[in-house]
Amino acid sequence: MRLSEIGEKNLIRQLVNRLRALEADYEINDVEYLRLDDKVLAVSIDGFCESTWILPFLSWRDVGRKALYAALADLLVKFSRPLALAASLCFTRNHEVENVRDVIDGLLDVAKSMNMRVLKLDTNEGREFSIHICVIGESRRKIGTRARPGLHVYTIPLYGYTGIVFKLLSERRIDELIHDPVVRRGIDILRQTLVPAWIKLAEMDPEHLQVDASTDTSDGLGAALWTVAESSNVIIEISELPAPEEVVEFCRQNNIDPVEVVFNGAEDYLPVLFTREKIPDDICDRYGLVRIGHVSEREGGLVIYRDHVLRFRGWEYFRY
Repeated sequence: MRLSEIGEKNLIRQLVNRLRALEADYEINDVEYLRLDDKVLAVSIDGFCESTWILPFLSWRDVGRKALYAALADLLVKFSRPLALAASLCFTRNHEVENVRDVIDGLLDVAKSMNMRVLKLDTNEGREFSIHICVIGESRRKIGTRARPGLHVYTIPLYGYTGIVFKLLSERRIDELIHDPVVRRGIDILRQTLVPAWIKLAEMDPEHLQVDASTDTSDGLGAALWTVAESSNVIIEISELPAPEEVVEFCRQNNIDPVEVVFNGAEDYLPVLFTREKIPDDICDRYGLVRIGHVSEREGGLVIYRDHVLRFRGWEYFRY
């Protein structure tokens, strides 16, 4: 059986089952934790290949910055303080030396801004460019992705921009709408990511926010919600569409389903928090958080949006 027949999600399920043979309570999480004496370290690794990840409007410096921000989002959504990184880069022998320097400079831009140590930069030769990054941080406590009934769901309502760009790219309509401010905003997010917008939020004590579980939306909001719902065997009920009005209006004018691009985008890298109590209004206003739903008392492993099962689950490799 080929991977194209099962898709990434089923592959991950198989891998998790194998890992549980070694660690019975292993769960799908953005990071893994390692306790050393009195410290709790959070570790994450992420990787990207040119043919499936690099978009036509990315510069090579963008690639380095974005790859590190993508890995950092995993730490930040767990309220972990980034400490260090290691990166492995694969280039073809025909790559321009300037491209290599630009990727590394992009990595160093972000590392410097986050005061992170660069432990190692490794290079390899291959048939296409790829980059893999491991990041290490320090955590106050472990935060998983399993949600229990009664929790509130919060996020930052900036979805839809990236979904619109991916939608237009897939339909070969991007050129005709490239100058629209909403499309330009989506391209800017895909080039730079939204992670810097919520770094200050990640510096808060998760206990102050009463966070029980969290995840980021690297594969899209729909994918993030479905992962939590299925791994927790709960029903997540979403009542609010977390999108700016200009996104909704753009969709109306261009015959696009706003629900699809909001939940089926990718690379937003925004936080989704599951909290025991409602977050105070002043904190929501400070960090741009909104409550978009709650975890139902019912079992089922489903995501419900306005009384209907949400069909959009986000990006998935191998199937496409």
